[in-house]
Amino acid sequence: MRKLTQVASWYTVFLLTAGFYVSVNSPDVWVRRHLPSDCWETFLTDFDDRLQIYNCLRRYGPRTVIVGPSYAWQLGSFSGIYNLSILGANPAETANVLRYCRQEDTVLYIFTLREVALFKREAKYSSSCALTRRAAIMRKSIRCMVFGTDNAPYNPIPEADTSVSEVEIETFAKAIDLSKVNVVPKRAIFRLRICSVPPEDITLRPFLELAEQHPGIVFVFHPMLPLNRVADDTSLAHSISRCLESQERIRELFSQSDLRFVDFSDSVPASMFGDFYHLRDDGKELLRQEISAYLSHLS
Repeated sequence: MRKLTQVASWYTVFLLTAGFYVSVNSPDVWVRRHLPSDCWETFLTDFDDRLQIYNCLRRYGPRTVIVGPSYAWQLGSFSGIYNLSILGANPAETANVLRYCRQEDTVLYIFTLREVALFKREAKYSSSCALTRRAAIMRKSIRCMVFGTDNAPYNPIPEADTSVSEVEIETFAKAIDLSKVNVVPKRAIFRLRICSVPPEDITLRPFLELAEQHPGIVFVFHPMLPLNRVADDTSLAHSISRCLESQERIRELFSQSDLRFVDFSDSVPASMFGDFYHLRDDGKELLRQEISAYLSHLS
């Protein structure tokens, strides 16, 4: 037992030492090549690379920065706007990113009802700073090197039920004409259920806390697949109704506040969606144009 404790202690020391080393040096190629493409540590490596570039650009003055989860990350950097989003991040992990942004920066916080549903979720410790982030990358790489690569895709909401019934697909087909869209129904339904937040539970408190953390923040309501209400007495029909009511609740609350808010939730047609809130390439390009036009108007 004592030997096992010693091994565990030395392993912890090694990880902390490695984390300290890579906290001042980007993770080496040998570390990266053992990571699977779809895991949290790979997403952190991607963020780490972009953060280093952003830090080099800071000397040139204030910038416009995008933060958020996967649908914000997919927009990339464009028109002088730099993207510091993290794939699979929850709101607390995105809040950690805000600490890297200059107070003079304009920060576009891209969100949907997904963020509203996940505001109470805690951030993973690995997202808190460079030391823990890079130690996590090193640990995952060593595990993959020794035990082989785990090809299971990263799931930011592991407790969520990913199964979709035929009844739900039938209900979903009543909410939108599937012949005119390119969405994968099962993926769209799964993400719709995540966003099914009771409108009476929505408050601006988390947004106000983020605004206190960064004075230059602008809350950008990302597009969500436009759906029609369904009269069926099914759980998915109720989820659709809650999503529509919650979108209205968000707009109402922000209109009554002093927070900077721009609503793009209805700016992309249904044919440009891949699921409930991820866009296809033409949808992403349209949203980039909308964001650029908004920033031009501000200046």
